[in-house]
Amino acid sequence: GSFVAARIAPVAAPSLLVVYTMTPTDLAEKLDLLPSDAGTNTVLIRPDNDVPFWNAEISDGLRTAALSQVAMDCWAGVGRMPSEGEALISWMQANEEQWRHPSIDELPRRHERPDNGH
Repeated sequence: GSFVAARIAPVAAPSLLVVYTMTPTDLAEKLDLLPSDAGTNTVLIRPDNDVPFWNAEISDGLRTAALSQVAMDCWAGVGRMPSEGEALISWMQANEEQWRHPSIDELPRRHERPDNGH
C-alpha cells in the first residue's frame, strides 16, 4: 500500500504498513508486534487466496506486491491512501515499460512465483 506507493509516486510520508501473510499470528509473534485498537501503523492481512502474492517483486531486499495490487489496495484504503493510489496510477500510466510485462507469454508461470509463507 502506502509504503510501496511512496517509493514510486510520493504524495506524503506513509503512515500505514500493510503486510499480506498467510500466517498473520506467527508473523506478529516473530516481529514482536502488539495489538492496538487505536494508532495502528501496521496491519497484517491473511488473504482468501494467493492472488496478492502473484507477480510479487523484490526491491531493495523487500518483497512487495505487484504495482497493480498496490494501486488497488491504496484505492480501497483509508485516509490519504486513495490519493496515493491515484498518484501511483498516474505514474504507472506514464511509465508502463517499467512495470508492465510486454506480453502474456512473459508472465511468470504459477510454479515460478515466490513462496508466499510471509
